[in-house]
Amino acid sequence: MIRFFKHYIPHAVLVLGIADVILLMCAGELAWQARAAQIGSYAGPFSGRFLQLFLFAVTIEAAIIAVGGYAPESLRSVRYATARLLVAISLGVIGLSVLN
Repeated sequence: MIRFFKHYIPHAVLVLGIADVILLMCAGELAWQARAAQIGSYAGPFSGRFLQLFLFAVTIEAAIIAVGGYAPESLRSVRYATARLLVAISLGVIGLSVLN
């Protein structure tokens, strides 16, 4: 376990969070490439979008953490995990709107 601000975080949860950030960045990049292809535009290099994609992933990840998406009781039931994930995505979209 890793201690972070007087909280103990299991290694498995930390790895899951890191994997989520990477997958969110990949999803954002894929969406960017798909939209650029739809409008017939050049998407540009990944390095130009890295900060935007990273902030997108961190904002959604913070919303997931805020609603308790990684809590042990939410990971035991698919129903509760789905509900928390939907709420987290909604809060994340609101957070992205505020940032933009």
